[in-house]
Amino acid sequence: MKPAYKLVRVLTIAPLMALALLTALCLAGKLPGPEEYALSLLFLTVFPVLPYPLQKLSPRLRAQGRAGQRKLAMLGAVAGYACGLLYVLLAGAGAVLTAVFLTYLLSGAALALINKFTRLKASGHACGIAGPIAAAALLIGRWAFCGLAVWLLAFWASVKSKRHTVPEYLAGSAVPVAMLLVSALAAGLLPR
Repeated sequence: MKPAYKLVRVLTIAPLMALALLTALCLAGKLPGPEEYALSLLFLTVFPVLPYPLQKLSPRLRAQGRAGQRKLAMLGAVAGYACGLLYVLLAGAGAVLTAVFLTYLLSGAALALINKFTRLKASGHACGIAGPIAAAALLIGRWAFCGLAVWLLAFWASVKSKRHTVPEYLAGSAVPVAMLLVSALAAGLLPR
């Protein structure tokens, strides 16, 4: 993979995009307070990347290589999304964070189902980019659509590096947008 493609893909990983979304929501005054911001960062950015260093500590896990690393990362992400949603619901942290965590959890479930039961392998990378951009646009305002430049750059890098096909990238991008609409409706952010 060419260095430019790799750099773009590294800079657009889901935890960094979640960091950008949560920071934008915080700066826009959409989060209840700093505690919710910090805990949301923990659940959406730390949990998904924690398995990478943990894998290096265990010889058994290290022997599984990249495939094992990806499985661990998926488990870490799902655990973070589920714990985050549970926290938000129990703490009454508000509709915005409810919609965000529900979107992440539903998107992960939808991607897993699509990739397991269809021939199309929807891109998790695209999902992790499109979801935060769509959430920022819905929850903060239209200016967030400037994030489409990031989505296009990652699209270019993913297709050129042959990590994803065009249909895989587009399918992965559609999943979080659909799940965001479901989540925003469930959280009461959209009119019924």
